[in-house]
Amino acid sequence: KGQADDGDTTAFDIGGAFAVVMTLDVTVITGTAGTLDVKAQHSPDNSTWYDVPSGAFAQVTGTTGNETLQLTNGALYRYVRFDYAIGAGDRVYTFNIHAEGRS
Repeated sequence: KGQADDGDTTAFDIGGAFAVVMTLDVTVITGTAGTLDVKAQHSPDNSTWYDVPSGAFAQVTGTTGNETLQLTNGALYRYVRFDYAIGAGDRVYTFNIHAEGRS
């Protein structure tokens, strides 16, 4: 789905996972100006959210592609989601975020 506005993904429960591997895959970019910033957030109660240290993907401008980050569960609260922000401009970004808990 193409995104032109800021938002958050649905949260998921990482339970007893030892690590979480997260991949941002940007497949289509339309328009001529703007940026996409995506960062992981975590929560102990699925209500109050905090940015995950070292959980931000590199800023996306005009190039499609993917980036993978791995975080250990010791650094994360139980619930994880992704916050995304579209910077000023007319760009629309089509992207997927895949997150997988590993034990």
